[in-house]
Amino acid sequence: MLWRNPHIGIIIDAPDASGQIVSWHIEHSNVSTLSRLGYGRQSLQAGWQVTAVINPGAKGEPIGLCRKIILPDGKEIFIRGANTDPLD
Repeated sequence: MLWRNPHIGIIIDAPDASGQIVSWHIEHSNVSTLSRLGYGRQSLQAGWQVTAVINPGAKGEPIGLCRKIILPDGKEIFIRGANTDPLD
């Protein structure tokens, strides 16, 4: 996870349809917004097996906007739009 402004970045390695590993570059909100929601640098760590729910990029590249991350125990983190101030 890249904890930096203007938006955090999450890099996830996942197999494509042919089984080749592809690095997905996923963007989320800014550090300030996520910090107010209780997230920090340690909220997602390298090596964790997760499911990323994203809005993919329009050109078929392995990029996207994070909607949420689902941990193996089913807990959902980094839920976009959850508990945010409507003025953000």
